[in-house]
Amino acid sequence: MIYMQKISLLAIILFVAMCSCNKDLKDNKGPFVTVVVNDSLPADKRINSEVLLKVDPNIATTQKTATFKISPIGEFSTGTSTITATVDVNGEARAYIRSDKPGTAFIDVTVGSYTKQTTVTFTNYFSPTDILSLQLLSDSIAADNYSYAVIKASSSDSDMNIKQSITFTTDKGTFADGNKTYTVQTGLDGTVKVYVKSAIADVIRVMATVQSIYTEEVFIRFMPAYPDYVTVDVPGTIANSLSAKVNVKTQLMKITGTLSAGLPVFYTAKKASGGTIGSFFNTTLSNSGGASSADFWIQDTAYSGYIYIRAFVVNKNDTISGTSQLLITK
Repeated sequence: MIYMQKISLLAIILFVAMCSCNKDLKDNKGPFVTVVVNDSLPADKRINSEVLLKVDPNIATTQKTATFKISPIGEFSTGTSTITATVDVNGEARAYIRSDKPGTAFIDVTVGSYTKQTTVTFTNYFSPTDILSLQLLSDSIAADNYSYAVIKASSSDSDMNIKQSITFTTDKGTFADGNKTYTVQTGLDGTVKVYVKSAIADVIRVMATVQSIYTEEVFIRFMPAYPDYVTVDVPGTIANSLSAKVNVKTQLMKITGTLSAGLPVFYTAKKASGGTIGSFFNTTLSNSGGASSADFWIQDTAYSGYIYIRAFVVNKNDTISGTSQLLITK
């Protein structure tokens, strides 16, 4: 009887010891491990998506590492199909996966003697430039609210080469219909052209969105709109004296569209013989209507005769000018 009691006691002790040895891992049926990962990822091999392992913190005190395996497609950020990560004090470990092939991948995460498997689907990936690309066909356009920059939207994805609705928006300019937002359908070849104009000399942004998901952008430079010709208005005659001055009025003119304000206007005055005379001061930049002015001081009391006052603006290598005649009398 005493012998049997000793055996029973020994069995109980062994059972308790066994339970104590396995308490860190519980049993392979116990949900002590959670694996968090998006179940659908793009197969672009550029985006490294997180696989998060969560372990019971009590177990994490004894199990310091976790092994991640992925098959038959995909890899970890290290370029390998297996990686070992440290389980931190919060019971978490991380790995990052990617793939350049679509399909289903199996991820096995092992902590101690316990392994948990989850799956992830890598889907066909189309880069935004495959789905939608923008080509600027004209740039450095005059900001005259008349000249257009042309943008071509296209797709190299055959699934997109049907009539698609694309919405264009701009931050400063306007489209052909005068609005800042323009929606149009592509042709059967998956392309469409849009036209943008601006009254402001600046860099403007145009964004295009298809399927409310894919967005591309392009930047257009609109340059100052210069005049086609210049007129100069001065009084017909002026009596010469030490203080003789005349106000010169200049008008910049453009045949189509509007002029840019703030254009610098330059002035010269020459005698009939070709020599220069006098000086200009109080010159103004052109306003939104193209008007500018300057005061001309003769400064040569001995001169009498005609002088030619020239006003001009410079557009890169092109000079647009106008001339008026002034008679100086004694």
